[in-house]
Amino acid sequence: FVRRWITFRREHDVLTQPVFPDPAEMTWFSPEGPELSADEWDRPTRAVGLRWQTPDNGPTLFIAFNASNQAVVFHLPRAGKNHHWDWCFDTAEDERKGRLTGNLCRLAAHSLGVLQRAEH
Repeated sequence: FVRRWITFRREHDVLTQPVFPDPAEMTWFSPEGPELSADEWDRPTRAVGLRWQTPDNGPTLFIAFNASNQAVVFHLPRAGKNHHWDWCFDTAEDERKGRLTGNLCRLAAHSLGVLQRAEH
């Protein structure tokens, strides 16, 4: 797992930036799908999703965080016309990879998942 993560990180410049990314590149979501509102940030939650759209046609990543004691189903934002989401990592299922069918992903308790937007 660690070797795969290090390789993935090296292949994605966005993950090795020397400064914190521009907040305009990041959109936070509840597992149910809508973008988090200011009020929701004040509520306790154990699962959130982050869509990270990089400038200059870089990769778009969706990172799902689940700190709860149970599995959570995330409703990902639509990948867009002629695009889909590909699994890159799942800390609970090391061998999980490939194309996500639809916009729902199930993430085990206490895990993190990374998906990348890809063309069909």
